[in-house]
Amino acid sequence: MKNAIVYSFHLRNGNLKDLHCYKQLRYSIDTLRKFNIDIPVYVYISPSSIDTSSLGFDKNVNIIKFDIENDGGWPEDWVKEGYLEFLKHRWQNAINSIHSYKLDNILYLDTDTVFYSNPNILFEKYGSTKHLWAKPDNSNDLMTKVEVWPGMNDGQFILSKDLASNDIMKHMKFYVNHTLTKNKNKLTEQEYGNLSWVSTQYAVWDYFQNLNNPVKYFDENEVMLHTEPHYKDTSNLILNHYYNGNTLLFLPKEYQ
Repeated sequence: MKNAIVYSFHLRNGNLKDLHCYKQLRYSIDTLRKFNIDIPVYVYISPSSIDTSSLGFDKNVNIIKFDIENDGGWPEDWVKEGYLEFLKHRWQNAINSIHSYKLDNILYLDTDTVFYSNPNILFEKYGSTKHLWAKPDNSNDLMTKVEVWPGMNDGQFILSKDLASNDIMKHMKFYVNHTLTKNKNKLTEQEYGNLSWVSTQYAVWDYFQNLNNPVKYFDENEVMLHTEPHYKDTSNLILNHYYNGNTLLFLPKEYQ
């Protein structure tokens, strides 16, 4: 199998090297290279005007610069609040990377992730299995209110070439509009904002539900979320997505 790891993030303003995402990315890739020096990594960074010449990653890390595009038809307030900038490109670039680089599988990661073992273990177990693999979402109260269960967290997922269809993006646009309209008046302002953040990952979960090919979930001892490594058995842990709010807990001082 031809596999790769993909990251994607957007810089609104300021210096790239001051961005939390960049600091998290450096640590994520450094922990990866402790266990695997060969697997290709594709890092999508927006906007394309950013100077990436001095980032200093190894030869197997490929930087792809892009620009956020609003193709129309998304909820106006969702776009205005910046959710289009931060969310849509993640799935679009995950799908595009498979086609652009003729990959069998990609492990898409948010930058706030840490490796504890070789990701080849995940590809060998979950790659090319005709299913999307992720983690259940842990926004239990919100999922109950919007009738999504067990949902998915898309800060880490394995997508195969057989599933990498742009139909995902078409359904995402429909679902984001539908779920925000349907739930706006029955959620608090904070809950509505939280739903805006997770709307794209719920859209993908719903897409595969509709195909009668529901999202499957990584072994909970191999891939963890949040602060789970602090209180769970980590003897088989491969990857942790610690969430941006826990950056100071997981990111060593030399990366901060």
